Amino acid sequence: MRVCEATTTAFYLARTLSASEKSGSQRPQKLYYSAFPKDVIKVAVPLMRLAGKDPTAIGRNQDINLVDISRWVTPVTTTIDVTDALADKQRASEAHASQYSGGPGWLSVIPTPIRRRLAGRELFTRVFPGGADHDERDLFAGVV
Repeated sequence: MRVCEATTTAFYLARTLSASEKSGSQRPQKLYYSAFPKDVIKVAVPLMRLAGKDPTAIGRNQDINLVDISRWVTPVTTTIDVTDALADKQRASEAHASQYSGGPGWLSVIPTPIRRRLAGRELFTRVFPGGADHDERDLFAGVV
């Protein structure tokens, strides 16, 4: 959460500073937040309960509540296909204790074919500029 706050602050600060400078520095043009489909969370919550896991206290610090997150409204505006990089993505995620505590953790209750299908795409909400089409496929489309 702190990284998101810092990134958002830096984005708007860079836009403001580059607009006031005559150095020709490039203003950041787009800001995205990671998104997660709520239907997946709504399926994961009962599966976690069946597996004896508490969906209201997950993560390294037990401070992530999937039940609350399933109620958030975060439209997915951008979907990026990452199937070609799936093995690298999995290894990178597993290398960070904050992601999977060194392994697949609670995701292991989701059947492997479904996990692979879900992991093959990265989802984002375009925050700036607003009014994004809900079918963007390229984070850099329209960037000059």
